[in-house]
Amino acid sequence: MNKKEAIVAIVAIILLSIGITSTIYVQSHQVEKGEFIKVANEKIYINDIFNKCKIMNISVDEKGIEKNYEGVVLSDIINMTNLKNKEEHDYTIVGINPDGGTYRKTVSWKDMENGILTKELRTIFPDLRRAFWIKDVIEIEVI
Repeated sequence: MNKKEAIVAIVAIILLSIGITSTIYVQSHQVEKGEFIKVANEKIYINDIFNKCKIMNISVDEKGIEKNYEGVVLSDIINMTNLKNKEEHDYTIVGINPDGGTYRKTVSWKDMENGILTKELRTIFPDLRRAFWIKDVIEIEVI
């Protein structure tokens, strides 16, 4: 191996080492572990919601047709936070509109105990009008 080949090999080893080291550093310092919903100013990861909370089925009469939905009870999601006196609050559910704006509706604790969040991130409230069924939920604010 001549001097030129040795220098090229050393530079290649240095660059490879820098690349490996920076990849390890970035992966070890990643904060996010997936998509989340902001709940009471805390990040609750969607995977955690559907892995830790009980899945519930509800039936809703939609214009004379019985439809079944499956999801996690919304109050169980609130119970994953550090919020105190949960039943004393109202909750504003925020979703994203197709145009990028937000859509929000406020519900009571009782509604949160009856409503679900589906895996499609849609709220279903069997006791409320469809206007309260929020799609693409990104946040639940505490009022």
